[in-house]
Amino acid sequence: MYALTLLRRVLRRAVTLPALATALTLVTGTEGKDPVIFRGHKSLVMDVAFSPDGKILATIGADKRIVLLDVVSGKELHWFMSPRLGYSQASFSFDGKFLAAVTSRHAGEAALIYDVSTGRLHHTLSRKDSPRCVIYSPDGKVLATDTVDNKVRFWDADTYKELATLDGCEESTLAMVFSPDSKLLAVASSQKTVQVWDVQGKKKLRQLESNDLDVRCMRFSPDGRVLACGGESRLVYLWDPFTGKRTGTIKVPTLLWVRSIDYSPDGRLLAIGGGSGVVRLWDLANKRKWADLAGHGDFIRAIRFSPDGKLLASAGDDMSTRLWEIPKE
Repeated sequence: MYALTLLRRVLRRAVTLPALATALTLVTGTEGKDPVIFRGHKSLVMDVAFSPDGKILATIGADKRIVLLDVVSGKELHWFMSPRLGYSQASFSFDGKFLAAVTSRHAGEAALIYDVSTGRLHHTLSRKDSPRCVIYSPDGKVLATDTVDNKVRFWDADTYKELATLDGCEESTLAMVFSPDSKLLAVASSQKTVQVWDVQGKKKLRQLESNDLDVRCMRFSPDGRVLACGGESRLVYLWDPFTGKRTGTIKVPTLLWVRSIDYSPDGRLLAIGGGSGVVRLWDLANKRKWADLAGHGDFIRAIRFSPDGKLLASAGDDMSTRLWEIPKE
């Protein structure tokens, strides 16, 4: 792949990894080389996000920095600096013009909206709420944030006017995710529950009991029919968000616990990362391991497929972000 080959020439490379298994050699490219490795942070990398067109990769650090990388050239486009706390999560707008980010929760902290083209702060949102999560809806109409008093607010993504507040959320929001059609919002709490909300009707549709699992990451399948949830165990639960029934369980024995998951855009694979430093790629149709991506030296906190599904970004406590090539077959 030309883009990744060019990146290898630009970014600093880590030490050569051990020889990989055949399946993994296919995943890391026909040249048999390591994934591209970016080391632009001096602390944990908490999250990664691709722009909707796949041309920009944002890396979100606990070192108070967000770095925007040009995926083709590997050049650093901009970086944003938090004046007080490290960033924990970020989300691109539908058109890729803005990046919304939150810091580690602290009184008086806010959701910060940055202009991607200039790198400047564009808007400050929801300061009184000290949000932990901020996400744009896929249709670009709504920006959602949680609040310190266990609510979820919807904002107009263009005007930043408050549209609605969802009451009845459980204590301490740990994760939020929109369905691909923007009609549903899933909210995970520290009470071991996941609530599924109707975005337009502003009402709770389902409450999924995760029993012994504090859900820390969620992702809807590309068709919106399955909600995958992972957390403080080696399990990923698969739910039908419309009926509330659990439709499957994926066990990853090599993980201490699951911190990040993502579906490939074609719905073929589920990427799972966490405590082992290895990314597990799960073949959903055949219900088996497709490949393991080894190389991170510590806990993996973030995984994201590029919009075209050709790349997978992973990042975590070893302060690195890695780009892996993903073949179609």
